[in-house]
Amino acid sequence: MVGTIYYITQTHSTILTTSLASLHHSLPQTGLLNRFSRKNKRELGGKPPFVADSSSSADDSSSSSSAPSSSLNVLRSQLKDPQSLIDASTSKWVDECIPEFNVNLGLGQGGVPPGDRSNWALIDQDSGLCTGDLFSAFTSADPDPNSVNSAISNSLFTSLSLFSNQTYDANVPEGLKFYVEDENNPRSELPDYVLFPHDATDVIHAVKFASKNRLRISIKTSGHSYHGGSTRANTLLLNMRKYKRYANETIVECNSEEEHLDLNNLSNQPCKLALDRNKPGYIRVGGGEVFADSYGAVSDWNKENGFLFHLVGGNAATVSSQGWTMDGGLGATAAGRLLGFGVDQPLQYEMVLANGHHVRFGPTKWEKVDVSWRAFFFSNL
Repeated sequence: MVGTIYYITQTHSTILTTSLASLHHSLPQTGLLNRFSRKNKRELGGKPPFVADSSSSADDSSSSSSAPSSSLNVLRSQLKDPQSLIDASTSKWVDECIPEFNVNLGLGQGGVPPGDRSNWALIDQDSGLCTGDLFSAFTSADPDPNSVNSAISNSLFTSLSLFSNQTYDANVPEGLKFYVEDENNPRSELPDYVLFPHDATDVIHAVKFASKNRLRISIKTSGHSYHGGSTRANTLLLNMRKYKRYANETIVECNSEEEHLDLNNLSNQPCKLALDRNKPGYIRVGGGEVFADSYGAVSDWNKENGFLFHLVGGNAATVSSQGWTMDGGLGATAAGRLLGFGVDQPLQYEMVLANGHHVRFGPTKWEKVDVSWRAFFFSNL
């Protein structure tokens, strides 16, 4: 996914809205900016995806572990920045990712400020390989190729995270460190190559390259997947952190409803759907943006325009709204129980499909559903 459009809820709570500003917080999504409502709409389907790029499908092939250097050079020549495609290696992962897990968590003892260990030190490393839990870079979070779900490895997986006060040097046995840092460890889930796409065209070229060369694709924004879903061996990893950002420039207040829905490109679909769900606006979020970006954008807009909007999202500033939403967004801490979880927020998606087509899609038909009982319930809490 390269992006989503979310709705934004209108709020009359200045405290709730300004609190978002205090957070150090695939293609774009478009989603709702929320307002407390008495009625809603239930989407019932719609038009097939709008094809924004009519390039033909790539070869249908199975995956293998590498691509010839000549093909890599062809891919580099097609990219907006040829230097955005790099080789991955265990040595890069060791040099860039392990040091943060030797930083004290900082629970306030000895003058160390709380939260000294941070995912901000991991997500923008040059290699693009780091994850929020060190051992999620290995199959079943276990670096030891001679064990199956090693008790030592699994206990360390739960402790060697951003929220742990244990460190790599002090708490990982020397024998296990050998496997962790072994370039040839068969349990490593590090990819073969990493690409930092800048726009949808880069993603299209990458998808077609991977298909032609029988190479699987993995996708990462910030590496928060506890089960290691953002890093896979024998893949081309698309690290979305350098992808075009939209949140700061695409907050739209929907003041009037268009007469007809434009089915040619769905350009007015976000506002029509938002208004029909009694939501006053939407925000477009790029595939590489995290909640620091989207919360910050809404907060800045509110400061300039009178604190009108509230965005439902997760608690961690470095979490990708894309991954959070596609996993359901069940950890909503910004009035999610009142306004709906992450999966309830998107209005429109923009993706590059496995055949290389660049599509934009969202519901074009919906039915009015009376949910006034919700307003009655919440008003009587």
